[in-house]
Amino acid sequence: MHSIITFFVHNKVAANLLMAMIIAAGFFTLPTIPAEFLPSYEMNVISIKAPYQGATPSEVEEHVVAKIEEQIQDINGIEEITSVSSEGFASISVEINSSFNVRQVLGDIKERVDAITDFPDLLDEIRITVAERKREVLGVVVSGQLQETELQQLGKRIRDEILMLPEISQATLGAIRPAEFSIEVSEQTLRQYGLSFQKIAKEINNNSLSMPAGSMKTDKGEVLLRTFGQSYNRADFARIPILKRDDGSFVLLGEIAEIKDGFEEEQLEATFNGYQSVIIEVFRLGDQSAIEISERVKNYITESKSFLPPGVTLNVWRDRAKIVKGRISTLTSNAIQGAVLVFILLTLFLRLSVAAWVCAGIPISFLGALAMMPELGVTINISSLFAFILVLGIVVDDAIVTGENIYYHLTLHNDPEKAAIEGTHEVGVPVTFGVLTTVIAFLPLLSIEGRRGQMFESIALVVIPVLLFSLVESKCILPYHLKHLKIATPGQGKQSALQRLQTAIDIKLQYFISNIYKPTLEVLLEHRYSTLCGFIGFFIIMMSMTAGGQIRFVFFPKVESESIQATLTMPVGTPYAVTKKHTDRMTRIAKELQTEFVDPESGQQLITNILVINGKEDSMGHPQSNVGYLRISLLPPEERNLNWTGHEVVTEWRKRVGSIPGAEKIYFKSDIFHGMTSPVEVQLHGDDFKTLSLAAQSTRELLSQIPGLYDIEDTFEIGKEEVQIKLKPEAELLGLSVIDLSRQIRQGFYGEEVQVLQRQGEDIQVLLRYPLAQRKSMLNLNSMKIRTETGVEVNFSDVADITMSRGLVDIDRVNRKRVVTVKANLDKKSTNEAVLRELIITGMTEVKYQYPSINYSLEGEMREKEEAFDSVFYGTLFVLLGIYCLLAIPLQSYFQPLMVMIVIPFGITGAILGHFLAGIDLTVYSVLGIVALTGVVVNDSLVLVDCVNTLKSRSVTLFKAVSDGATRRFRAIILTSLTTFLGLAPLMLEKDTQAQFLIPMAVSLAYGIIYATLITLFLLPTLYLIFDDCAVRFRQLKLALSKSFKEI
Repeated sequence: MHSIITFFVHNKVAANLLMAMIIAAGFFTLPTIPAEFLPSYEMNVISIKAPYQGATPSEVEEHVVAKIEEQIQDINGIEEITSVSSEGFASISVEINSSFNVRQVLGDIKERVDAITDFPDLLDEIRITVAERKREVLGVVVSGQLQETELQQLGKRIRDEILMLPEISQATLGAIRPAEFSIEVSEQTLRQYGLSFQKIAKEINNNSLSMPAGSMKTDKGEVLLRTFGQSYNRADFARIPILKRDDGSFVLLGEIAEIKDGFEEEQLEATFNGYQSVIIEVFRLGDQSAIEISERVKNYITESKSFLPPGVTLNVWRDRAKIVKGRISTLTSNAIQGAVLVFILLTLFLRLSVAAWVCAGIPISFLGALAMMPELGVTINISSLFAFILVLGIVVDDAIVTGENIYYHLTLHNDPEKAAIEGTHEVGVPVTFGVLTTVIAFLPLLSIEGRRGQMFESIALVVIPVLLFSLVESKCILPYHLKHLKIATPGQGKQSALQRLQTAIDIKLQYFISNIYKPTLEVLLEHRYSTLCGFIGFFIIMMSMTAGGQIRFVFFPKVESESIQATLTMPVGTPYAVTKKHTDRMTRIAKELQTEFVDPESGQQLITNILVINGKEDSMGHPQSNVGYLRISLLPPEERNLNWTGHEVVTEWRKRVGSIPGAEKIYFKSDIFHGMTSPVEVQLHGDDFKTLSLAAQSTRELLSQIPGLYDIEDTFEIGKEEVQIKLKPEAELLGLSVIDLSRQIRQGFYGEEVQVLQRQGEDIQVLLRYPLAQRKSMLNLNSMKIRTETGVEVNFSDVADITMSRGLVDIDRVNRKRVVTVKANLDKKSTNEAVLRELIITGMTEVKYQYPSINYSLEGEMREKEEAFDSVFYGTLFVLLGIYCLLAIPLQSYFQPLMVMIVIPFGITGAILGHFLAGIDLTVYSVLGIVALTGVVVNDSLVLVDCVNTLKSRSVTLFKAVSDGATRRFRAIILTSLTTFLGLAPLMLEKDTQAQFLIPMAVSLAYGIIYATLITLFLLPTLYLIFDDCAVRFRQLKLALSKSFKEI
């Protein structure tokens, strides 16, 4: 290391070129890094989608889901199989172990599924793909007083124009009814003309198609031939001949059928601030920048307003890029404030030139990390931006120790070049290993499980490169520039005001070290065992406060979102008008709140927009008449002059809405990231739905008795009324099979898809069926004519019996077992989560005893908590082992690393004390901050112990070596701690929504380091002597035992 330092100190070209290359690489890479709201991550999930139109959930489960699960369950690499069987659709998610190649497992699954030969004939194509996460950027709301058709057409035109903008590859139109082309023929007409749906479908397909007809070679070359007869509109289909009359004329489709070119029959209506609307969602793909996409779309909105029809407006909805830009601005401001505070502190305690070059390490290290971000797969997002602020105060630690030591050597002999080399080399080993211990401490953040773990991964992938580049800067760049440092002498002229201030501070600091700190330390060293007991006592007090609940632990904090969502779910099959009546009332209440939550002086409204969707789509995009969805957007906290919060709004909204008669559930959501999982989830496993239903009811009753739980619901939802049809023996005599009966009933009442039209880039079903009036009545089913292959017509009631029952809306399965999940929200301010867990486990033991065939597991945040703490536990073991090894090497001792590492638990005390003083709860982010803290707090201790060892090796008495070593390193230790705290201070005071959940991690680091500084300066020196006392006593004991054995 000495030769490397010497080389760069003597070679200004090498030092400046290295600095220039790092800076240039960072600036060159910065424009290419995508900006997004949350970190991108790859999903190790394979999705299997299987449409089975017209089938009930139980039929989908039996004939599709169970067969696929059985076939793929033993494939290597599969961790978990979850499935949902719903009406007409099967959805299976296969989670793949991260150590396996997803594409290879995908191929194995496709091969197994293709081998299944007994799928139902009516099952559509099964789609098997790697699940992809859509990255929403912003929404564009098109609203105005237009008819549904006109509004949809305008929405499609605007969507297509947005897709033509540069850098935009994906945009979808939502909150619309899917287009549908229906051909409706009554039962009376079928009888009149002796037709069947099968015959009509055959004629449509024979006459509505375009086919290649080969080619023709002419003198001018080859010409392709094509027959064109595909029907695309009502007139085309109306001219299709269905039946030939005796006189040679034809019965046309338009004569026997009502042809409709419109939308699905289920109603769907979206309103934005009271006006009919459609929503265009714009996404980003690959390396596209959310900020660039947002700017292009907003520019398009501004330019297109003059071309819109009268009364139509375009509004930006949920602009995530605005949040990213705001956070970049806010966090950049925090970074600048922190850097300025660090610079001022260093300027006051060192010299201006030293402070300037020490602080120059911040942009150099940051730009070096930015150059690495694309290679590490890190984007600019709120987590990576937080990481830069987190490391702001830490990154200068090695430069501070190096710069301060160079300055100290310069005061000894006033030879700048010699001071640069000797000062850097003297602390080179402890500084290098100190940085490496910090790197080790952040490594466990890369192994946090779950979707939230991706946020911590971004933090680690920024902090680690920054620290490594800072190490390079402090060893290769900083020493060269500090070799030009000069110390002013009394005869060199009048000092500036800054120099006088620096001199005064230096005198005061030296006075404090010599006359206050050193005497105090020597007293503590004399009474070292009492000192140790005092610190241990304080540690026990803080731990007792945590265990006793005075300082609460909450796994995932509730952080207020900038919007409020409400979802109303009525029983399946509820008429659209009934659901709309209730959502209209909820909307009126929201508008009342909009007028009430207003600043009386400025007129500023807390509620900015209200979006309502009646008949919200399901996962397949089909409207649901029983579901109403409302979303209120709020003014961001940093822009408010109001004292109200979103939590107050949602509480008042929930209170005024009250209970809704007949509602399955009313769900309000106002917390950021809430909904990824619920705070409380009890998953019941079994095979019998009746038993599962009873167990779910008992579980709901159990949770309702626990204080602090609310919005209790389960996933056991009774579905639509089912007509179960069973074939009579007489049907077999007529040659009718179950398949024949099922097909004809499906054709009439659900509809047969005879064709799929391609229009404006969309697939539109062409359905052949009865008119709506005939499909509404059970009497029409009984009077329906069933047609045999020989053309004989018989009454439905003569060949089949019907029974009425009710099925389920969805059938959920996990690892081939049916499951019902009971969920609840949690008041985290008044509930002890550890006590809550014990209450649930105790209560579920009784439920299990009552229903022995049922098993249960705790899911949601409780499971995430368990997985996270498993990761933290093993990560902590890895960190402690790594730190021990990295301390043992420079200290060349097996025992001194243990002495240094004793400061770690006391650093935890400081982190807990910081949460108490800041009035915030401990969270999982606090714990991860504490894990990272373990690597940071030992840095100063390593530098101090290394200095004491050096003095001890010069034949100085141990007491004097400890006392002088602590005073010698006092300035560097204080400066590194204060710079870290000041670097994090602006973030700890931040009010931005997305910064709130990261603040506990900053508090753990900031306060933990401050308290660990007291430990390093006062407790560690006493421990050095205590360890030496123990070593002396051990040697005395060993000598005494040796003498005893010799005498024997």
